[in-house]
Amino acid sequence: MFSAGLCGAGDIKLLFVLIPIIDHQWLLLCFMLMFALGGILGIGLWLGDKIWPQCKLKTKGVPYAVPICISFGFGLFLTAITH
Repeated sequence: MFSAGLCGAGDIKLLFVLIPIIDHQWLLLCFMLMFALGGILGIGLWLGDKIWPQCKLKTKGVPYAVPICISFGFGLFLTAITH
């Protein structure tokens, strides 16, 4: 995924460290939440660039570490309370 330019190397490492910890019944929910939060973050970055062009937010993409941590933290919480 990193070689294809879809995701940063650090994001992939973080994701693959967290996946085995989450119970399989919550993985789809975690991924959906991660993509939704990443979309919100991406839209926020895009809007920020349009509203305040003088700030020059020079990002090549969306920093997915925050959506990954939030969604998989929620998945870890669900895993903990269901086991």
